[in-house]
Amino acid sequence: MKHFRKLTGPYFAWLVLFVLIPLVLIAIYAFTTSGNPVKTLNFTLMNFAKINEPTYIKVFIKSIEMGVLTTGVCLILGYPMAYLIAKCPEEMQDMLIMAVTIPTWINMLLRTYAWMNLLSDNGIINGLLSVLGINPVTMMYTNFS
Repeated sequence: MKHFRKLTGPYFAWLVLFVLIPLVLIAIYAFTTSGNPVKTLNFTLMNFAKINEPTYIKVFIKSIEMGVLTTGVCLILGYPMAYLIAKCPEEMQDMLIMAVTIPTWINMLLRTYAWMNLLSDNGIINGLLSVLGINPVTMMYTNFS
């Protein structure tokens, strides 16, 4: 298991590139004026004046709901999975960890198109439902999807 520590470098680079840098850019845009060139950052708090508008409140509440739901599902699935992997024989643990981590290496765009193909009105799932004689179900652009 200790040889997996060598694999943390790429994940750390990914974290910095796709999480830390975008968060810094969001913070810069949040505290500067619109159309502001990067060379002259004019800091302001006026962007936060709209925070009490109903649209932003709804988006904030929806984001919190989805975050709590996602965290709950990850905990419900993650802890039992980790427990099972820990209880397996050591020679199987490496394969099981790889089976869990390999999907994170797939390109995000590829996964998005795959989900769109599965969940669209003319997608694979609705195609199977129509073969079974069940009416199509709208799944795209819902909380489920």
